[in-house]
Amino acid sequence: MAYSIWAEPPAGILKDKLQNEIQRLATTHKGPTFTPHVTLVGGIWLTSQHDIIARATAAAKSLKRFTIRLAEPSAGSTYHQCVYLLCEKDEPLLATAQALREATDVKLESDYMPHLSLLYSSMSKESREAVVAEEAASFQAGGASALPGAEFTVQSVTVWHTPLGDSSCEEWTRVADIPLQP
Repeated sequence: MAYSIWAEPPAGILKDKLQNEIQRLATTHKGPTFTPHVTLVGGIWLTSQHDIIARATAAAKSLKRFTIRLAEPSAGSTYHQCVYLLCEKDEPLLATAQALREATDVKLESDYMPHLSLLYSSMSKESREAVVAEEAASFQAGGASALPGAEFTVQSVTVWHTPLGDSSCEEWTRVADIPLQP
């Protein structure tokens, strides 16, 4: 059973805009829909859901709320990093992700790249780059909710059950919402 810990935008206008953009891209490119989020830790394989929640809760007792700032659209090379908005790599975000990785015994194989995905897909590199170009042009024109430059305060982290092999995201389930310190 795989789990992840996310930072989600709080309910409101920004979260609605992000969800609408994810839905629009999913419909246009035949991808899945999912909750807007920045993955702080992915691929958690501890013994039980209870253990993961307990470790994340213990870590959160020393973690303060922080702000995530969204940057430009970009494309990756994997299904779950197809098209996304990069996030500014500032100390509070990086420190929170690091503390949660340590609490859950997750080791990174490459540098942490905070991002908020807009589209999951196995489309070609050229297609990904075309979507990024369309997104960038739309953002510059004030369309697609002008997301780059937006920011949100992370008041809690969420633990999600994210089974491997579920590319539809239909089995993904939020199992805990853990508040951060003011």
